[in-house]
Amino acid sequence: MATVLNMRGKRWDSSDDEALRRMYDSEELGILPIAKTFGRTAGAVANRLKVLKMIRGDLRTEDYPDHVRGWMEYLGDTDFREAERIAAKPKTSPKRLLDTKSTQHPVDEIAELREEMRARFDRLEGLLMRLPDELTAALADILEE
Repeated sequence: MATVLNMRGKRWDSSDDEALRRMYDSEELGILPIAKTFGRTAGAVANRLKVLKMIRGDLRTEDYPDHVRGWMEYLGDTDFREAERIAAKPKTSPKRLLDTKSTQHPVDEIAELREEMRARFDRLEGLLMRLPDELTAALADILEE
């Protein structure tokens, strides 16, 4: 069964916060079942728990499993972690943004600007290639006078 992360990227509202508090504190559920219930990544749930001051620690440190209930269970669930990887937002680099063929207007404008810049660069390169010949001819004209 594929994990559905249908709430990924959505804002948390007060009812979500209440449910999260209840699940983590009262029901003592771990991060994995909470993430599956909310349709969010474990990182999103952990970050919300931090915002609510229910946990401390940092995902990038080795002591994070000590601060988040069920973190090791989450790390052991390869299916869920693969679903998170597949659902992850693409990392956008300037090159990827410029190379993107998209219906999104800003991305299209950037791609058009990129093409225009390439065309101008090609024209400039052509001018620079002819410059030595033109300078030589102009210098010869000056010397003949």
